[in-house]
Amino acid sequence: MAESTQRLSDYEKSQARYQDLLSGSSKFKDMVEQQIKEKTNYNKDLIGQQQRLIENQLSLPSQLRSEFSGGPIRDPLAQEALIQQRSSNVGQQLGSVGNLLSARNQDQSSLMQKALESYQSTLSGEQTAAENAWRLYQDALAREEAAKARAAASQPAFDLSSLFNNAGGSSTGGGGEPVYEIEDPNHPSNFGTASLTDSYQDRLAKQVLDQRKAQTFGDVAKSYFNTSLEPLRNIKSFSDVASIPTRGIGATTTIYSDLLKRLFK
Repeated sequence: MAESTQRLSDYEKSQARYQDLLSGSSKFKDMVEQQIKEKTNYNKDLIGQQQRLIENQLSLPSQLRSEFSGGPIRDPLAQEALIQQRSSNVGQQLGSVGNLLSARNQDQSSLMQKALESYQSTLSGEQTAAENAWRLYQDALAREEAAKARAAASQPAFDLSSLFNNAGGSSTGGGGEPVYEIEDPNHPSNFGTASLTDSYQDRLAKQVLDQRKAQTFGDVAKSYFNTSLEPLRNIKSFSDVASIPTRGIGATTTIYSDLLKRLFK
């Protein structure tokens, strides 16, 4: 298994875990809140006590006045003072229960906050792990692509003369000078031949030399541009038009060959 394939698998697993945690954050909050409420029985003890004290506080004045009507305390001012004192005592008890309830709610909120912070920490850690796994995958993929490019660059350079020969022509001519013969479709094969000596082949060779001489980025780009236009130049016959694809392959090959040598020299 290629390293990039393994790295991609690691990233997909880590990303899946992160997405599961992210989508389950609201469910986690509800679950923790429910567990806290169940553990304290929803504060029913304090809430019930608070409710009873409120009811007592509301019914106390009428209850005391009813008791005073047949009792020894006849003075209305004394009766009201006693009612006020008893109501104040109930109010203090009610305040104490309220404080206990507030403290318990605060403790529950603190527990909730700690649980959410822990969950968020886990979520952030899984997100970081997914991002790191993606970077490792990209690095492995880049190394493999670079290795493929180096392997391609180390292959023997493409022989332009064999390209011309395989395209339907042949290298002939005296003195070792290559002549590219293009058959005229309207005449027998012995007629209508056109020599590319001092024409396309020579011009393409000149472009190769110009590429090798180019040093700056602008000169290299210019030489590649001129080479790419070479197949379209000096078109004078139908045979020249028919040979444009072959010329284009040759021009493209010279450009990529020079580019690979520059990148991996």
